[in-house]
Amino acid sequence: MNLKDMIIKNDFESVWTNIENYYYSVDNILQKPVEENEKRAAKEKYRLVYKELTELPINEVPSELDDIPDTIVVIRLYGTSANDYDFIWSVFSLSRKTEELYGIELEEWNNLLGMNVAQECINEYSEEIVLAHILYEMTFLGMNKNEVDNRRKEIFTSLEKTKNEECEYISFEELCEEIGYTDNRTVDEIKAEMEKDYSINIKNDEIKKAMLNRILSENF
Repeated sequence: MNLKDMIIKNDFESVWTNIENYYYSVDNILQKPVEENEKRAAKEKYRLVYKELTELPINEVPSELDDIPDTIVVIRLYGTSANDYDFIWSVFSLSRKTEELYGIELEEWNNLLGMNVAQECINEYSEEIVLAHILYEMTFLGMNKNEVDNRRKEIFTSLEKTKNEECEYISFEELCEEIGYTDNRTVDEIKAEMEKDYSINIKNDEIKKAMLNRILSENF
């Protein structure tokens, strides 16, 4: 099932319930519940996103891919010290042509709508949960197609400037000073955190590998 068909099939309210549950229950920066007015505002924005996605056309799949679109994959992983969550949801696209993985946040919405959603992920979690995480990732750069397209152009322009060495570089220490960040951890605390993260990353690699093997064996 491609993403657009999945969106049309599922009711917005059931998908929003999962977006709210995973992303609008607790403000992890302020460490307190998200305000109800903020939830309502977010819900209306996602309602418009949902409506736009049902109306957008699907881009044709390039012929060099044998007319088979890439596959969107959603996997639940363990959180590390970098994100401060017990679990995180990894969303990416699996290339039909190269079997490589890449993020979907910079992808054009018309392209994403034509991609298949891995049935193995749907079986593991549910259509509503998978859709919730895909929509959250899709809207990382903006809440409509034009916003995402404009932001993508800005990012690619910046990358081109970096490639051509047209940017001014600053050190990590200078950046921390500029944003007012101070790392107050002791050396032992940093070491313990790194060891814990290393163990978690090994587990996550095993989880991701197992899911990808299932997808590749069934579909590729």
